[in-house]
Amino acid sequence: QMSARWRNDMLPEKFKRKGLSHHPTCPRYDIDEVEKKFMQTNLFSVIEQYPNMHPMNRPSLNDDDLNGTYCSSYNHLVRTEGLSIWGTPGGRPVRSNLDHAIKHQFLLGTEHLEPEGVALLQNNTYRNVWRYPEEEKKAWLETVKEARDKEYEDAAGAQMQESKRRRRRRRHKQENASSNEERNNDDDSSSDMFDENEGIEESVSVVEISDKATKHTEFSVKRDFDHSHAIFLISFGKEAAESTLVERCVLSLRRRGAFKGYIVVLTDARLDRYQNEWESKVIVMNPLPEHFLAEDGTQIRYSKSNASLKYKRFKTFILDYFNLDDRLDAVETIYYLDIDIMAANGLGRMFEELESKYGVLKPHEKRNDFLSRMYFFTPLSKEWPLQGGTFILERSTSRHCLELWRNEIDDFANTERGRDQDALAKVYNRIEFEEETQCELVRMENENYIALPTPRTFDSIDS
Repeated sequence: QMSARWRNDMLPEKFKRKGLSHHPTCPRYDIDEVEKKFMQTNLFSVIEQYPNMHPMNRPSLNDDDLNGTYCSSYNHLVRTEGLSIWGTPGGRPVRSNLDHAIKHQFLLGTEHLEPEGVALLQNNTYRNVWRYPEEEKKAWLETVKEARDKEYEDAAGAQMQESKRRRRRRRHKQENASSNEERNNDDDSSSDMFDENEGIEESVSVVEISDKATKHTEFSVKRDFDHSHAIFLISFGKEAAESTLVERCVLSLRRRGAFKGYIVVLTDARLDRYQNEWESKVIVMNPLPEHFLAEDGTQIRYSKSNASLKYKRFKTFILDYFNLDDRLDAVETIYYLDIDIMAANGLGRMFEELESKYGVLKPHEKRNDFLSRMYFFTPLSKEWPLQGGTFILERSTSRHCLELWRNEIDDFANTERGRDQDALAKVYNRIEFEEETQCELVRMENENYIALPTPRTFDSIDS
């Protein structure tokens, strides 16, 4: 995906976004030459031999095939027509103050709203209202505002504005950090144009979670996580059922991780495949039939290239399964882990440090910013902004973010391509471009909490 700053540098003046710094290195490269060099690599040639893998040789899933001049042709459209990230000319869509006010009412939801206002919001979307004739839009907005408690609207609006300012400050800080890093890399004469680390696949055989204390942080763990925290695992498919990945993961969480709380295993295997393996605090569930269906109740059809979405989609239903068992009522914080993950040390300190550093809600704690939140580690590959194999959910806030993720997954299923991390990246980008303002996906630094070994890691061990 193209850098937002580089796109902004190329856009016609009338479409430029204010406040974005210039990209320090992109203008220096002959992009056609870079594209041709990439097409001459062994990796490109190997992928080209498999038709179902061809999308991996594109800059992104939304791009066409490379041909030696594709990137410069795309850049030309950005410069001349203001091609946006959504592939449409004319820069970012410009909305009127009336449209923004309509969207604001949907963001506020149905809180402190009289029944006549609720009826206008339910089974509707702000994009649908935007299509109304101008006078109908004004009448809709006036009716909803009259049905809304004024003090609540003012307070919620102030909180949303502050959240938006925080996101902009954070994005500006990240841009400055990225700019400094790129300048440093550009000055290093020994660096290669194509880094060996670029595009490393994350789905390695073993991922270890470590809770070693940071060098500058020393404190004793006082919170009791066994009642307020739970871990959720998904094991789908014949290969997973026939392996011992789940057993190995659970054993490491109990022994090395010293975690005594509930572990929930969602599986399409027979319940007795896992049910007799552990004590009562490991809960085994089968998926609900309706969770295989689209939102409208129809069957979702997957292709061979995106068949994994059928099972990955169940990540977005985690909160629903916690509502199915009364033993889980006290759980407030949920850690999702892929089943190839192993705990390397006690998890208590990691819980304490991560949740304190990134502001994860504590039990019975509430926020006033009305945001849905999820927390993700940073991936090895720069292709995705977030690593989807391990994340933290707040039971009281995360549902909206999960629903956004599920909607994007379903869209990818319809296009016969994509992965759950591609869908997650789309949600992340919508938030960054302020198209979505009710969800925040927090990116956590891996530090020494999580290790993602690659083949090169094991080669270095052997040597």
